[in-house]
Amino acid sequence: DWGCRNKLAELLRRYPDLCPRIWLELTEYDAFRKFEAFQGFCDTFKEVGCRIGVDHVGRSTGELEKLAGLGL
Repeated sequence: DWGCRNKLAELLRRYPDLCPRIWLELTEYDAFRKFEAFQGFCDTFKEVGCRIGVDHVGRSTGELEKLAGLGL
């Protein structure tokens, strides 16, 4: 949800010292289901200073290069 993502990013920008300690993790299924949206999610929260993770990786081994391209 773009609105939720934007509100969370706005809130986290108020606490820049906290952001490097926050990991946001999505499942592999969610990351690849709408990959362009996931790219935007990664860009937004990496810019804020959070870390991004993908849980349960392995079913889409042919897609792993996409994750590497995001710096994950």
